[in-house]
Amino acid sequence: MFANAVTLVAEFTRPVLVSTRQLSGKIETGCGTYVLLNADGWILTAGHILRALLKSRDDNPKHDAYRAARQAIEIDTSLSKGARKQRLNALKCDRSWLTNTSYWWGDDNVSAASWHFAGLPDLAAVKLANYKFSANQKFAKFGDPFVKLPQGKSLCKLGYPFHKFETDFDDTTGKFVIRELPPLVRYPLDGIVTRYNLIKSPDGKRVAKFVEMSTPGLRGQSGGPWFDVNGTVWGIQSRTHHLPLGFSPEVDVKSKKITEHQFLNAGAAAYVTEIVQFLDHHKIAFDRM
Repeated sequence: MFANAVTLVAEFTRPVLVSTRQLSGKIETGCGTYVLLNADGWILTAGHILRALLKSRDDNPKHDAYRAARQAIEIDTSLSKGARKQRLNALKCDRSWLTNTSYWWGDDNVSAASWHFAGLPDLAAVKLANYKFSANQKFAKFGDPFVKLPQGKSLCKLGYPFHKFETDFDDTTGKFVIRELPPLVRYPLDGIVTRYNLIKSPDGKRVAKFVEMSTPGLRGQSGGPWFDVNGTVWGIQSRTHHLPLGFSPEVDVKSKKITEHQFLNAGAAAYVTEIVQFLDHHKIAFDRM
């Protein structure tokens, strides 16, 4: 049913790899998805895809201040060995601070020039620099924000799940090195519209609308499109709800009774009403019905 739509949507759906290194030395690489909006280089993805970037910008001044304070203590010749050790131990640092962050937008020469972020609807628009488009490049086309899709409506989501990455950090170059980067294969997953969720801001002044699907959003599909059989985009994958079913059967595991709690995993996406409002607010051009 979605064969033609997947072919169409694949034309404007791309992967993004996010690599981070913490002060502890822990290195991780995760995968997300984005859609192309226009020939100016604007793309749309889930807001939490930029979480590492925003955290890094928050952590860097703290880390710089910590290093400066540590260096000042280490070079202070007036301090005894014991006093120096005591002052160094008294310095506060967080081992989860991000010391290095890198985004790979599908090409080594592409970088994020600017961006807009909206936390409540979990949306981010990024303007990519040096992105090369083909002459007949297709872009995402979004549904009518005044239309409410009915329960049972069939939709499909597309993204890049089931990829694992082994990543190192080269201190001499200051760059991440992903060992044996696998082919990044798109994976579609269909389902039906189950319901809508309204999420309020902490102060209650803002409400964001999400649409829910009967199948989960998989890790790696975050930021990817939800679309109908015509390839029209109605949402951007945000999260997966784990809904308790109330069943807790006991199973035997190595001669022990284990209680298994059963859940329904349902994907949730920022609905097209949020997308259109977000892009219009930032005056970003995009195709719509």
